Amino acid sequence: METDLREDVSGVHRLLTSVVTPRPIAWTSTVDESGVTNLAPYSYFNLVHTDPPVVMFAAEDDGERRKDTPTNAVDTGAFVVNLVTEPLADRMDRTSLAAPPEVNEFEEVGLEAVPATTVDVPRVADAAAHLECTVRDTKRIHGSTLVFGDVQYVRVDDAMLTNGRVDAAKVDAVGRLGGPYFTRVDRLSLTRRTDY
Repeated sequence: METDLREDVSGVHRLLTSVVTPRPIAWTSTVDESGVTNLAPYSYFNLVHTDPPVVMFAAEDDGERRKDTPTNAVDTGAFVVNLVTEPLADRMDRTSLAAPPEVNEFEEVGLEAVPATTVDVPRVADAAAHLECTVRDTKRIHGSTLVFGDVQYVRVDDAMLTNGRVDAAKVDAVGRLGGPYFTRVDRLSLTRRTDY
């Protein structure tokens, strides 16, 4: 199969989201200017830099309207990324529904919201890791808003550590595939890098 996207963009979303996998999920909590909390997953997400630590997520518009998460992050200057693990996957998926702005997704799916340490945004109490972020910059690309965040504070559950370091075998992260599919990290392989 070959597709020239300069000539045919039909089915491009399904094609690219099926090829660019697995994608990490930014289960992003925000608060609007009136104090209503929001929680939604975004799989257009990644670590951009470590010095300074910067992450990025992108949200496609909901029709003609920018989604609540980027709107809230831009308006308040902060967001929290909550790690999605297998026990939280179903509730994470339920927070992907396009709920009205006044709906508190934490309450809607039965999650406990607890205060973050450095930003005025709640985090998911049961998430095994959290990245507390302040908005560094945003960029519009067609119908998407990219939000770049400076990571101010990282919280990791001690159960994910071995000798004081995050142990990849204990993370149990869930990632996004194409279509309705998700994946989890359940098999690791080790490669040894050598000098050139």
